[in-house]
Amino acid sequence: MTQTDRMPLEVESSVRRYLSYGWGNSIIVSLVRRRFGARISSRCIDSMRKGLPCTPKCRENCVFRNWE
Repeated sequence: MTQTDRMPLEVESSVRRYLSYGWGNSIIVSLVRRRFGARISSRCIDSMRKGLPCTPKCRENCVFRNWE
């Protein structure tokens, strides 16, 4: 991700914590939406789970661009 579409740190740390619990994508998506009012895709969660950088397509459609 570039600086303009960087996921807010509080969202990223929460997602990483939820992943450490072994939770599935759908519950993480729901929790992020309720807690932060933000959308996150399953593709993004899968990338974080695997430790991979976001794909160009994901960055192109990033919902966190100009989020703050």
